[in-house]
Amino acid sequence: MNKLVLGVDVGGTKIAAAVVTGEGKVISRGYGSTSAQAGPQVVIDNIFATIDRAISSSNVALSQLAGIGIAAAGIIDSE
Repeated sequence: MNKLVLGVDVGGTKIAAAVVTGEGKVISRGYGSTSAQAGPQVVIDNIFATIDRAISSSNVALSQLAGIGIAAAGIIDSE
């Protein structure tokens, strides 16, 4: 099987995650709400839940992933 990666996009209002082959073929996707107004821990929990949705619908084990890329809008840590 091709090398697989997990991509995560954390936006201001939504989160998207996808398991993708090295050639760019999308195997599965997961979506969720950022819910930034609820605080940082809720955002983190929502990121993990979205990743779980993408992974579980892909029938791919975490150990099969070659890597993960995360893109986020705005400042992650101002310090």
